[in-house]
Amino acid sequence: MLVAAQIPGVLTAGNFYQQGGIVFYDVHDPERTVVLELEHETYKRLIVEVEDPEQTRAMIDRAIKAAGSSRRS
Repeated sequence: MLVAAQIPGVLTAGNFYQQGGIVFYDVHDPERTVVLELEHETYKRLIVEVEDPEQTRAMIDRAIKAAGSSRRS
């Protein structure tokens, strides 16, 4: 079951079926949004609002690099 709420320009939240997969949204302010593309998960994409998108992206990039380094060791 897909559950969603959408008030254009105000709120998008819930599960949506888009582009061949289930996407999760929790967004009030599109300017503070990050998009995570997922593989081998229930959701194809997570689209969420965060306090500081640039800081969040940097933190995710560091975590991905660290995970890649530990796999090669």
